[in-house]
Amino acid sequence: SQGTSQLESPWLVTSVVGAMVAILLMVTYVGEAVREAFDPKKFAYYE
Repeated sequence: SQGTSQLESPWLVTSVVGAMVAILLMVTYVGEAVREAFDPKKFAYYE
């Protein structure tokens, strides 16, 4: 019940949600870059 007064400020909710989305995207892209950098399958050739 304490946070209901803050919902009248849409910029506050929008900025928090935007920050969470940005952090999630950064973690995803950094994780993909690390996975690609250390992927052993990239250098293994099976024929």
